[in-house]
Parts: sequence; C-alpha cells; structure tokens
Amino acid sequence: MNQSDACTVILDFCREAGEIARRRQYGHCVTYKSDGSRVTEADKEISELLNHKLRNVLTSAEHLLVDEEQANLDELLVSPEITRAKYLWVVDPIDGTTVYSAGHFQYGISIGILKDCKPWLGAVYFPALRELFYDDGDEGFLISEAFTVNESHRKIATFASLSRTNPVFIGLDPFLGELKWQSSSHSLILPGSAVAALCWPLAGRAIGGLFYANLWDLAGAWPLVKRAGMELHNLRTGDILQEFSVEKFQGNPKNRNWRIHDYYIVCQSQDFQRIQNMILYRQPSLNDK
Repeated sequence: MNQSDACTVILDFCREAGEIARRRQYGHCVTYKSDGSRVTEADKEISELLNHKLRNVLTSAEHLLVDEEQANLDELLVSPEITRAKYLWVVDPIDGTTVYSAGHFQYGISIGILKDCKPWLGAVYFPALRELFYDDGDEGFLISEAFTVNESHRKIATFASLSRTNPVFIGLDPFLGELKWQSSSHSLILPGSAVAALCWPLAGRAIGGLFYANLWDLAGAWPLVKRAGMELHNLRTGDILQEFSVEKFQGNPKNRNWRIHDYYIVCQSQDFQRIQNMILYRQPSLNDK
C-alpha cells in the first residue's frame, strides 16, 4: 500500500466512522472492560469497520494493527510482531468515551500510521463538530464541515502564532489529582478527551495541552503536532518524544500497557518552560513511584 492509498483508507474510515458515532451516540449501550474503562456499541462497530477495511493489508507482515478494542493488546506490546512491522496502524474508535456516552461533543476518532515507529500519516475526526485534523504526509489541514459540500481547508501551520497568544491550556484528568494548575494569566480547560488536548492547540485554541494517555490517543494527531511546529515535551525533563518505543509506553504499576510513561506537554518549544512553570505536582511524579 502506497501513501496515496493509505490516505484514502484513512479518509474513508473517518467519514464512515463519524456516521456511526453520530448515529449511535444516543440510546446506546455502555458496558465496562476489565480495566474499568467504558466501551459503547459505537466503539465496537467502528473497530469492526477498520478491521474490514484493512483485511487485505494486514496479511502482510509489514503491517500491524493496534486497536484499543482488540483482545490481545498486552501480549502484542511485547511481541516480536511490533519490531518486525514497518507500518503500525493505530486506532482509537472513540476517544473520550465518557463525554461521548454523556451526549457531549468533544469526543474524537483517531487513526494514525507509524512508519518505522515514527509518526507518518494521521487524522483525528470530531464528528459532532464536523472538524477533521488530517495529515497526508506532505501537508496538514484543519478541515471544517468535513465530508460535506461546504468543506473548508486551512493549513495547520497557519494557526501557530494564534496558539502562542491564547490564554488557555487544555488539561486532562491528572489535574484532578496529581497535578495542579497555578497560573493567573492562563485558564485551564478539561474537555474530557486526549485528542482535544492534542488537537486544539494545533488550531490556535490553546497555548498547549497535556498528554497522558495511550498510543492510540496519540497516533492520529502526532504527525500534525510536528506539522504545526510543536513537540511533545516531557513535563519533568523537557525531553521531546520523537518515536514509539515499548519502553516509553509500558505504563507503570498503576496502569495497563500502552499508556505513556510520564506527562507530556504539546506546545511550541519556546513556550515549554513558561507552561512548565504553570504546573505543580500535588504528589511525587509518576517516575518517582
């Protein structure tokens, strides 16, 4: 499969998955997985959709699917298949399942391809907003009214200056526990989905965002982060996350595998130290435990 064909699969998947998510959002059945996380009928149907679309691609050892809803994830992380695969297709059928099941709008569908463990192609679709964040390997776009006759494309890089002056930071659940926001000049918003924390700074809606989630939450937005001139900075050290490795995504004793090992901040490099100074640890950091 070449780059153009892969992009076609990504776009077709986002369009069809978005239709499923909108149709299934109300009146659906919510169940719980063994780790306590929620799963809906939409998650399952979208997962089946991508598995069907990739049924021929996955016959090649070069291609491997990492799907939040597949059964053997823990074994897959440490299997030889991970190192053999040149292309990792990584999908989160519904990111922000809690807000989705509550009828809110800031959930997203994430799909990305890592090539040689580095971000290559990706998309995050917010069906309720009809916004598509999309990187085709050459350019990145924010597409408004996606998959309609009123589609409007803007290059992701055009929002970079807006994010630097925005007095908002996008947080996640750790701000309810281990982390504390201490800025009087910037407001903290917790939208309830990791993809919002990743994508909204790329659209100039925030100076940055916190990332502390799983690979499938990151993969779709990762190419766009770099396209926007931003990076994922380790909150403690400032080190930049450049590629996927088993070691960085094995979590810790409190979390299941595939979760990133520490907190990261999505922002432009010149803003990192300023944001770092706005965040305090209420408790010892993850790596100190």
